[in-house]
Amino acid sequence: MTHHLHHTLKPFQAGARQGRFYSLPELAKTYPNVNRLPVAMRIVLESVLRNCDGQKVTEAHVEQLANWQPNVERVDEIPFVVARVVLQDFTGVPLLADLAAMRNVAARFGKDPKRIEPLVPVDLVGCRRSFDRYRWIPYGGINRRNPHGRQIFG
Repeated sequence: MTHHLHHTLKPFQAGARQGRFYSLPELAKTYPNVNRLPVAMRIVLESVLRNCDGQKVTEAHVEQLANWQPNVERVDEIPFVVARVVLQDFTGVPLLADLAAMRNVAARFGKDPKRIEPLVPVDLVGCRRSFDRYRWIPYGGINRRNPHGRQIFG
């Protein structure tokens, strides 16, 4: 959901491509404390601002995090939505086996197995030997090799 909370949605250009991003310096015009936040808190704030939908993530969440103070008692949770998950082979292969099992169950019950998808993009990075051991073929993935012999499935 695109929004213009505090006029933070800004355009940018990279070569011939154009895009938009949510600007923390622009948010700091409303909440000056943003400029003094630790880097980790800025990362969380950018995610909260980018995912502000008025329901799961609200303007109040943005305000609360923008005014974060290090020594204040915490009573509320802040929703954090990751943009991407990177899994290593020993955590990712079992996860993919679970997804495959859930898809099989969905199909068995007459449901569309393609509806069983992670909520965020997932990259699986691992040693080729691990994948050979499992004899695993990525479901709908792209197999790309880098010069170091690792396989990346995206």
